[in-house]
Amino acid sequence: MKPAVPMPLLVALSSQGDRESILRAVELVQRDISSYTVACEEHLERILLSGDDELDLEEFCKRLREDHTIESGPIRVRYLKTVRSAVEAEGKYMRQAGGSGNYGHCYLRIEPAERNGANQFRNDVSEDIIPAKFIPSVERGISTACAAGVLSDIAISSVAITLVNGSYHEQDSNEMAFRSAAIEAMKNACSKVSFDLLEPVAHVALETSHSLASWLVNDIRSRRGRFITVEQEPNLQITEATIPFDEVLRTSSLGRPRYKIRFAGYDVVSEDGGDSTSVPVTNPHNPLDLKSQRRAD
Repeated sequence: MKPAVPMPLLVALSSQGDRESILRAVELVQRDISSYTVACEEHLERILLSGDDELDLEEFCKRLREDHTIESGPIRVRYLKTVRSAVEAEGKYMRQAGGSGNYGHCYLRIEPAERNGANQFRNDVSEDIIPAKFIPSVERGISTACAAGVLSDIAISSVAITLVNGSYHEQDSNEMAFRSAAIEAMKNACSKVSFDLLEPVAHVALETSHSLASWLVNDIRSRRGRFITVEQEPNLQITEATIPFDEVLRTSSLGRPRYKIRFAGYDVVSEDGGDSTSVPVTNPHNPLDLKSQRRAD
């Protein structure tokens, strides 16, 4: 299981048309605008684009529409979920098909990991418990279950999953059976544990005049932001904070101070963020409007 951090923004491409043609069109646009951080993801019957910049995704979708007549849905924020505590569960797949059988059996331990959106897999069983040739099938089953979300369509992430035990049959065990057993173990584990909802977070650095400083602080707090540093320069204030991506996208078309923004990872969704001290609104400008101007270099 590759420890890749899922990018925070998603857009679904139209399901109409040949799947291979859509994937080819995406590849062609990627070659033309290779500077954009946009990836293509296949989820069951859907083809998704993912990225960390709203404007890049909008331009990418525009190119697909104008050059290849491929439509897309609205850009949305990717939410994930992670387990609150460790849990162990068993999965067993036993089927008889004519003269041959199918047998796979595994025990998994699932634990919370670093909340960066990535998953980790480790094999702790010896060859005599489960032969090495079946371990990749167990990992694929885990990846399939995590991507599907098991009990909901929100993907499971930021977990460490360990294969701790199991068994095999000399004649009946095969790759499909162990993949299915891993999926069953994930289903059983998820039915016994509680989850936290994770949301992508943006690191924002803003430069603003002192006359806008009080309003800026209040605006960041209204977006569930958490302050990192606030530096006072002779003619401006430099503010660094983390803000949920969903709150950054919730903007108007008004002007704003200069800013830099980058994807900072995932964190547990909270009802409120930052300091609760209120600050009077002193200026109606919106510093976090992403659509009116590109981020500063």
